[in-house]
Amino acid sequence: MPDSSPGDRPPSGPDELAVTVAEARRKYLDGQQLPVDARKADEWLQQHGDELPPQSSARRESLERQLDDTAGRTRQAEAVLAARATADGGEPLTPTEAERFLLAIGASGANLALFRAAPQQMTALLNRVLTRLDGPFETKLELIVTHMR
Repeated sequence: MPDSSPGDRPPSGPDELAVTVAEARRKYLDGQQLPVDARKADEWLQQHGDELPPQSSARRESLERQLDDTAGRTRQAEAVLAARATADGGEPLTPTEAERFLLAIGASGANLALFRAAPQQMTALLNRVLTRLDGPFETKLELIVTHMR
């Protein structure tokens, strides 16, 4: 039976999301060392005339893909936090944050293409929606998601 812990449930508020992002960043940095260590172990085995296990490189490549995926998801979560901060009167989103935000909410390919064709204008539009509409961030997020998917 899988172990169920508080880390298995999605964060429910901005503070929990920030903590989750910080933990993910730390775990990512810790995990970055694993492929390096595996590569060194493979080199040591080769230097000592031992054969590498056939699955060695496949496992290392899988780990590297998982780390890349974790990094991407962490950046998307950071973009959602940045959007929340913008909605709360903080700094406006940058084009990079806006694109990651759109990826995080599952924006359609057509909307992503539109964003990539005019990133400054689309970022300004997102910033206007986040700062000028009344209501909580969740309401603004729902509106953006509805129109961007």
